[in-house]
Amino acid sequence: MPFIKNHARFFKGAALTGVFAFAAAGAAALALMRRVWGPVSMEQILFHLNVPLTGGVDANLRRLIFAAAAGAATVTALYGLFCGFCLRRGRRGAGLLAALALAGFALYAEWSVGVAGFVLRQFQTTALFDAVPEPQDARWSFPGAKRNLLVIHMESMEDTFNDAAVMGAPLLPELARLRKEHLHFKGFRQVRGTTWTTAGVTASDFGLPLLLPIGHNDYGDYESFLPGALSIFEVLERSGYALEFMFSSDCSFGGIENLIRTHAERPVVKDLRWFSRYRSDVEQNRGNGWGLRDRYLYERLKEDLALRAASGAPYAFFVETLDTHGPDTYYFLDPDVRPETRWHDFRDVIRAGSLMMGEFIDWVQAQPFARDLTIVVLGDHLWMGDTIAGHPLGDGRAVFNLFVNAIPRPERGIERLFSAPDFAPTILEAIGASLPGHRFGIGTSLFSGRPTMIEELGEKTYVAELGKTSARYNRFFKRPEGKPDRRAPLKTNDFSAGAPRLALSEPELFMRTGGSGAFQCAVFNSSDSLLSGAGDSPLRIRASVCAADGRNMPEYARTFPLPRDLPPQDAEYLQAAIPVPPEGTYRLQLEFVDEKDRPLAAAFETPLRTAAQWRYAAEDGGVPQDERIVLDGGAPCVAFAGAMEVYCHRDTLFCKLLDGRLSAKDLILRARRGGETVELTPRELRRASDQKFRWAAAPLDGAGLEYLEAGWRRGGAENVRPFSLLPAAKSALLREEQDFYAYARKLSRSKALILAAVNAPGQKPGLLAMRDGQILTLQRGAPGTALHFDGEEGGVYLDLNTYDEATAAQSRTRARLSIRVNGLEYACAQQGTNFVVFDPACGEALDRAACATPIPLDELAALLAGAQPETARRTGGEAPKLLHCPVDHRVPIEKGAFLASWTGGPYVARSGGRLYFQTPWEQVFKIKLLGGSESAGVAPLDRAVSAGFDGVISALPARGASADVGFIDGQGQKHAQSVDLTPLFLETDFCRYLRRLADPDHVVLISVLDEGARRLTETHRKLFAPLGLDLSLSGKRRWSYAAVSDGGKKVYEECAPGRIDITVDAAGLKIGLVSTGMEAGYESSIRIDCAEYSTQSPGMNIVVYDKKQKRVVDSVAFNTYADLSASRKDPAFKR
Repeated sequence: MPFIKNHARFFKGAALTGVFAFAAAGAAALALMRRVWGPVSMEQILFHLNVPLTGGVDANLRRLIFAAAAGAATVTALYGLFCGFCLRRGRRGAGLLAALALAGFALYAEWSVGVAGFVLRQFQTTALFDAVPEPQDARWSFPGAKRNLLVIHMESMEDTFNDAAVMGAPLLPELARLRKEHLHFKGFRQVRGTTWTTAGVTASDFGLPLLLPIGHNDYGDYESFLPGALSIFEVLERSGYALEFMFSSDCSFGGIENLIRTHAERPVVKDLRWFSRYRSDVEQNRGNGWGLRDRYLYERLKEDLALRAASGAPYAFFVETLDTHGPDTYYFLDPDVRPETRWHDFRDVIRAGSLMMGEFIDWVQAQPFARDLTIVVLGDHLWMGDTIAGHPLGDGRAVFNLFVNAIPRPERGIERLFSAPDFAPTILEAIGASLPGHRFGIGTSLFSGRPTMIEELGEKTYVAELGKTSARYNRFFKRPEGKPDRRAPLKTNDFSAGAPRLALSEPELFMRTGGSGAFQCAVFNSSDSLLSGAGDSPLRIRASVCAADGRNMPEYARTFPLPRDLPPQDAEYLQAAIPVPPEGTYRLQLEFVDEKDRPLAAAFETPLRTAAQWRYAAEDGGVPQDERIVLDGGAPCVAFAGAMEVYCHRDTLFCKLLDGRLSAKDLILRARRGGETVELTPRELRRASDQKFRWAAAPLDGAGLEYLEAGWRRGGAENVRPFSLLPAAKSALLREEQDFYAYARKLSRSKALILAAVNAPGQKPGLLAMRDGQILTLQRGAPGTALHFDGEEGGVYLDLNTYDEATAAQSRTRARLSIRVNGLEYACAQQGTNFVVFDPACGEALDRAACATPIPLDELAALLAGAQPETARRTGGEAPKLLHCPVDHRVPIEKGAFLASWTGGPYVARSGGRLYFQTPWEQVFKIKLLGGSESAGVAPLDRAVSAGFDGVISALPARGASADVGFIDGQGQKHAQSVDLTPLFLETDFCRYLRRLADPDHVVLISVLDEGARRLTETHRKLFAPLGLDLSLSGKRRWSYAAVSDGGKKVYEECAPGRIDITVDAAGLKIGLVSTGMEAGYESSIRIDCAEYSTQSPGMNIVVYDKKQKRVVDSVAFNTYADLSASRKDPAFKR
């Protein structure tokens, strides 16, 4: 009996614990989903239970899943102990608690997702979908002209974001402008089965909501997606369109990839996995944790749109943005987006999304292919939540929609009542399709006069019908009979059903003589096979030159591999170069060849002209520069977004024409000569084979540098901005010099820091740092030797390195070098010799240059000391040629601490003991700056340290504990703010920050997240010594590190490969630290008396507690992986 009694008690306890565990796990799962995705529907839960989370689980989501699981397990374990206690003593509390837990979970589930209502609706039926035809019975046509198509789904973008009453300010002014200029439908309602990304995309692509009735679908076969339904992909592909899809995330997440591959025969899919495989710039373009940043996506989209337009074949693009993906705690503001107003919450991200989309649409509208392209911009669904950044969103919300360059006009106006399925037929009719009854799926075209389903039935009835079971809808999950579930494997390099094509963007090529000429060729796989350069029969592309008389010139021929394997309908650019024949007229032939150089298809020919100069289009003279030299070595003057940029190089103004509608005759260039304003005459330059842009040029012809104007005329109106070349003049002598020996002579007269690094395969590496003729370091090594120097000179921190890095190929290495100043990389990263010229007086890099020749540093040091290059001249050796790299003049502004700004006026930041003012060009000649001792004001140009497209950057000394900063406007009115210059949070330079930490009143707490050692040097280790810390982290990549220093004395310090989680007492404070290197998780925590202060950003997180003030005075993270930049999230620790 005791045996049976004990077993009965055991099974009863196990059963109760199981019930409690189910309730706890279910509640934790629902809470996790609401935390990550906001309010979710029962359909969304069923969908993700059937579709794996492949590709969507990043480090932050893994951490949340772990926390939810750990919480549920802990509560269940405690309940198990309580249950055992109750059963042993015959008490009933365990059963009651399990019942309460189950009831609580049921109530929470009903409140969260409406489980009861969902289950009840499964026993009701609807005829809503009965009229949807079978895919094989569907009909459509394109009776007239048809347009190319670009559909962009903007993540969680809705009209509410532009309501100032809701958000505190209108966040979408660019999208609001586009809405007025083009077509926007009003009256959207979000309905069941369209409330998350996959469902929203399904609705707009199929004309169907995504509904998953229990027990009536085959979605467990997640490798197919609604195989019994028809999507717009089939319509487009069978109508001759090439389909391309672009995502910044892994599109296997949420079944998106299966959706595409189920309904498109030959789709080209580019997602995070594709970019990681074929692009080398992915890691530096990561965004909010879900994938790549939107700015990167738009740049790649521009390239592919131009590529598709060059093909001449119809195409349809489908794109998904990502930056605005929730939750709103995933704050990622693109570093290249600079909104005028910042809120330091998720509103910044939404504002940036509008800016980027506005810039992109404006760019497309300026391209020659814009007239043949219809653009559709849709929010994929409403924001998943009722609030964003603490702002309640209210009722009457609608996703954003925009139709640009649609063929028809709406018959009933733009005020309709519609839902997401209505977008599918609207998209098709926008590009010229004719649909029976103007319907597709259950959607109705908004261009037609026919009522939508929601208008016919009424909103309440329509929503109710969507929740019911439909036998016709269930068949969408069934694969039609006769439709194969697997496609036949592709053949390779088979041209039997059509050959691929080659094309150049220009009708005639132009190359400069005196070396190799680069060109860009578009490769289009219009065949039904895979194009591959691997295997037994690799495909290659041959470029050959023929003389004007047709004679072949084999000495100028070259053969190139394919840029990559190309599946059907894919396209890619081939970047190639050939030796340039002497000045004259030729023909360039391009053709596909096999491994024995035998032609496989007809050759493509284009005229080729060569000349010594960059010629004018009218063939009357030219200029000696080329596009690359102007972009890299020219001084950026003024820019008009999406239209034109102006550079100056060797006393010539170069206008880069971004707007396809602009020509040289539209441009305005003015300068002052002899006290008078004169018009300069720009002339269009012939497009060279390696050019990306159109250009026009105008010599200055002795005009002054102080005041110039640039712009254009259109429709009788002028758009003109002033600028000055005075700030750029001091570095022009260096930037414009291409002869190495002449460059060295100019450097020998400079007072700036001269830094050089040499490294090339098989060559001796070297490092050199000099100032005023004095050598700071001169190092040489054997080939493959790693060299290093770090130190301080004139308040500037230097870090120079050469090293060899292993490549993917076995037994291969790549020679690398690095020149860092104040943590920022300035080297051109070109093998050979790299130069950086840095002026400590203004905190600016004057020049960045490189040459392919590894120059002996002994000779270089002698040249910089003033010696003549006698050896080289005596032997008749040709001087090495320099290439210059652009210098970012905004570094002091971008890396400095913000102090003040005025709309239309200067932006003021503090960096390195100086006040930096960035003044827009429109105000440079009107205002005077106030700051430091300049109480009467000083002209921006008088204290200018650099200039660029954004205007002039001027520097004033930052003296004293406070300063009045501002400006005096053109009417003599003073605008000023008094700012405190003493707070620790105004320090953004890592080394200067460490010096300020050595204070007896400071308690310094440190926690490393992800990577803390990559950018640390011996100089940094010495700066940690006054804190009593050894900085044992040095040299230990991806380790965890935590430390506490109280008044310069070490309280705690630990470095370990695994997770660090410690609690210590210091200065009467209860301190908790968590640090995780890359392999130990993703968490940083710095708690003081249970309050969290860590910035929780990758790198070294530092919190400083002031014992006198009895409060935290700073919380900052320095990016010790990349550039030692400072980031502060808490508004209390930023101006």
